[in-house]
Amino acid sequence: MFAIYSKRGRTFRDSLEQLHLIREKYLSDNPNINQNVSSSQRSNLSGKAISAYREMINLKKQEPVIHAFQLMTQPVKTLHANMHVLEAQTVFQETGLQQLPVIDSNNHIVGQLSIKDLLKFIIIDGETMHYVEGKKVSDIIENDVITADPVTDIRRLAQVMQEYKLAAIPIVNITDEIVGIVSRGDILTTLSRSQPLIIWS
Repeated sequence: MFAIYSKRGRTFRDSLEQLHLIREKYLSDNPNINQNVSSSQRSNLSGKAISAYREMINLKKQEPVIHAFQLMTQPVKTLHANMHVLEAQTVFQETGLQQLPVIDSNNHIVGQLSIKDLLKFIIIDGETMHYVEGKKVSDIIENDVITADPVTDIRRLAQVMQEYKLAAIPIVNITDEIVGIVSRGDILTTLSRSQPLIIWS
């Protein structure tokens, strides 16, 4: 099960197949994602990916299914929506991460912020660097963030990461609280420890 969150709250929660149905809208709202792939190509790729997944499940029923909660990183390092951009920059610097989930006072995810987006709010005056005054994290998060339930097959997580060009997917429970995060590195580590090693896309 996947969900999409924004500053408006949860805007979608359904299966991977339903996520694909709203994919065109998501991509049109986020033009930097898969911008070199045409609409018809994206549709064909989605259909092929789903068909391949279903075929694999039918042929490999004896294989154990690994879910997000089994490999997610927790607790999750997050940014607060009311945090000043200078504080956010400090968190990025301390963690060395490139993107972080953003939560509200109820620990509900409202977006995600990348260091790339944060750097847009830096003003360089000669050799001095300033941040835009009065800006909070909630003012600069723009894109919706895709999340997954704890009980989500990691093959589906990998598929969504690949199709939406995501480095990580926050894991959110039924009450909209962030409980973990799964990165590409987490999936690769799990794959490398699987016996026998199974490769899938």
